[in-house]
Amino acid sequence: MMKRCLADLGQGLKVKIKEINLPKDLRDKLYELGLIPGQEIEILQDAPLGGPIKIRVGDYCLALRRKEAKGIVVEEPDGKGY
Repeated sequence: MMKRCLADLGQGLKVKIKEINLPKDLRDKLYELGLIPGQEIEILQDAPLGGPIKIRVGDYCLALRRKEAKGIVVEEPDGKGY
């Protein structure tokens, strides 16, 4: 199964976080914001030219730098992966 990161996907998709491969301080900050393994998120907007990615986590929206989004491994909500 091929791992897909959040930065590889387009808007409108709903995915589940599988793992976060980022430095501990940044990973802990994302955990505080609700981005934890098993959490379902929706990709709302994928800015062009390497801009941020806007996602919905629970009942709020969050923008992530593309560099951060590349460290978030996701899978389909049913757990199949891509």
